Amino acid sequence: MGSGDLHVNSDQPGGREPGGREPGSSESDATVIDRVCDAFEKAWRQGNRPRIEEVLASVHDGVRSPLFEELLWSELECRSSEQSAVDVHEYLFRFPDRGEQVLAVIARYGTGERAASASLRNRTESPPPEAMSTMNLDFSLREFGNYELRREIARGGMGIVFEAYDTRLQRTVALKMILDRNLASNEAVQRFHAEAEAAGGLDHPGIVPVYDVGIHAGHHYYAMGYVEGPTLSDELKRRRYGVQAAAELIQQLAAAVAYAHEHGVVHRDLKPENILLADDGQPRITDFGLAKRTDRPSQLTMAGQILGTPGYMAPEQASGDVQRCGPAVDIYALGAVLYHLLTGHPPFRRSVEAILTILEQDPIPPKVLNRRVSRDLDVICMKCLSRNPAERYDSARQLADDLQSYLDHELIQARPASLRRRALRWARHRPRLASELVTMAAFYSYHLICLALGNEGSKGSFHWIATATVLLVCAYSWVYQSRLLRPDARPIVLHCWIATDILTFTLFLIFAADGITSPLVVIYPCMIAAAALTFNRYVVWMITGALVTSYTLVASTVPLIRPELPRPDLRQTVPVAISIVVIGLVQYYVLRCARMQADLSHRSAN
Repeated sequence: MGSGDLHVNSDQPGGREPGGREPGSSESDATVIDRVCDAFEKAWRQGNRPRIEEVLASVHDGVRSPLFEELLWSELECRSSEQSAVDVHEYLFRFPDRGEQVLAVIARYGTGERAASASLRNRTESPPPEAMSTMNLDFSLREFGNYELRREIARGGMGIVFEAYDTRLQRTVALKMILDRNLASNEAVQRFHAEAEAAGGLDHPGIVPVYDVGIHAGHHYYAMGYVEGPTLSDELKRRRYGVQAAAELIQQLAAAVAYAHEHGVVHRDLKPENILLADDGQPRITDFGLAKRTDRPSQLTMAGQILGTPGYMAPEQASGDVQRCGPAVDIYALGAVLYHLLTGHPPFRRSVEAILTILEQDPIPPKVLNRRVSRDLDVICMKCLSRNPAERYDSARQLADDLQSYLDHELIQARPASLRRRALRWARHRPRLASELVTMAAFYSYHLICLALGNEGSKGSFHWIATATVLLVCAYSWVYQSRLLRPDARPIVLHCWIATDILTFTLFLIFAADGITSPLVVIYPCMIAAAALTFNRYVVWMITGALVTSYTLVASTVPLIRPELPRPDLRQTVPVAISIVVIGLVQYYVLRCARMQADLSHRSAN
């Protein structure tokens, strides 16, 4: 076997069907994965260093995704045993279409040093339902201590929830347990019991109660109240909430959260998936897996960890500032859920990019997206979603009372933001429009100053062209911004806006200004810097390429169209072009690193 080669099926005779499966073979995917990984690890031990890309090409499509994670884990272990450094960027470059898988495996590996010698094949976090019979617990018996298991309700990373019947107390319960005791770390077990303890000390109609906690056959479990009804997330997929119904629902949830806070429990992961809707209409909060006790220190959350769900987490959660994650994070989450009910989507996208956006921008007020939202309810929602915890409600009880005042048509306590605050908020959720208007104001002010000082170049036709250009840019920017409010049209609108900006600037330099000798050339790096406001590294890269093309076009076209202008000097043009590329690369790299760091932190925490 040569260096870098791995023959997946070299020890078996006969031909091979396309995709790496033997003709007529009944070999399961799991067997294929085990066999290929064993051969892969053996080749590494022999010093051959096979490439994952070549191994994946030799197997059928259906097995490639799970096999990739197994092979990557094996390679990380092999490189670790050789004390060879692991570079995340190397793997992202090698597997550009599998970025999420790469980050997930490396995050698990980085936080799983306690079991670094264990194969990923033995660390599966979410086994398929058909594999349940192979677990330590024989689910086919349907008996679990004093409980009879009826059906599976939900399944998570390390846990599973069953509808069960308590034979001792003769009632239906929801039984949650750690899926496999061999897979659970000490921290996972501690979190599991902390979750049960946090919810177990609460007795409120808006919170799912915990009845029993224990260990049976080596499996940690706890029994909680069974709620016959969908989650709020499921209900939102089925129908749209009215404004009044949304306010009533959040008022009930705020009262439940206030009770939890008064008893020293902060949920820290409120979202539609963790809100159950009972048949009696009462919403009930569940899943206290990330809950924090305010009356005692916890060693389960470390500084820098990002706990929560993008789209509903507060800025202090998104930044990993554990010390500031107090009751105010639940108030923010209630505001985010209210926002979802009023607009049909959370304040920010539910992805890692949302972590970066939450830290820098305010959400668009719900009244802008849904005109049926009253001014008072809009003020209540935006007060909850303030980026500064001190500007939110002092307590969940105060929020519940304000919502009740709104429902009773009484005066609410929340007051609209000051003019300065509203102006800043307006600019934050319209960053591109704000930057365009500021740029045009600065340019036109500079032009008027030159005109007042008697600069000949600022007079005559240039003045009218400059004025028309400024008005044109402001007009089309306003139109594009109004279209950006539609999430489905956002990508194409943003690209069209950028293209229009670059085209307008290029034509202005060619036909009105002095080409690349004009002082306005400084706008090139400014446009790249402004591109970072999109928090999208690919947009930054696209703009960089477009601006380099624009600069080259201006440099080569102006001498032909306007020979009266001085010819460009390569000693000036080349450094400027290089600076445009360098600034673009720096912006791209910064956004890429920020996203990977946020992704790794979020995955490590969850």
